[in-house]
Amino acid sequence: MKTYDLCIRVPAAKLGTILELLEEEGEVLSIVLTREHHKKPVRWANGSRNKGITGADLVLELVQKSTITAAYARRVFIERGFAPNSSAAALSHLVGLGKIKRDVNGTFSLAKK
Repeated sequence: MKTYDLCIRVPAAKLGTILELLEEEGEVLSIVLTREHHKKPVRWANGSRNKGITGADLVLELVQKSTITAAYARRVFIERGFAPNSSAAALSHLVGLGKIKRDVNGTFSLAKK
């Protein structure tokens, strides 16, 4: 008789039912409890993902706390659900508007009024 190894992920409530189905027909090789994974609900507004804040506002929020690097901004953008390269566009846009300034060492800070 041909046999197969099967690896499936099931909710805890269904595990007992599946084990009953295997009774006398199969052998349970292992059962491993997986760590819970909670997906945040994705919000949409006008056909785009709504992250709760614009990229420019996020940059302004960051530079109000302290000076930041482009790498730090990128990391925060990714954590908040933005595309990896969108931080560069937001930084450039705000530098162009004069709201933030790029220092000689490559850090960004709030522009003086």
